[in-house]
Amino acid sequence: MKRIIFDCDSTVGLPGKPMDDVLALLYLLGNPQSCEVLGITCTFANGTAAEVYRSTETFLREIGRQDIPLLHGSEAGQDPRSE
Repeated sequence: MKRIIFDCDSTVGLPGKPMDDVLALLYLLGNPQSCEVLGITCTFANGTAAEVYRSTETFLREIGRQDIPLLHGSEAGQDPRSE
């Protein structure tokens, strides 16, 4: 079994933003016999790190997976050392 820390810029639920990251996350969560998601980190790209964190937090709440640690990354131009 693979143990995974999923780093994403998921913007699921935000108008006009892509949802590829959340589809990959759903795939991983749907295969618990093959992998275990240990945590999720949120970074800027498709949106700000704050937007990514909020959309991922909402998604995890909607699917009942608040048990997975979710960490907020730094914004563009900030010191990359964060949670």
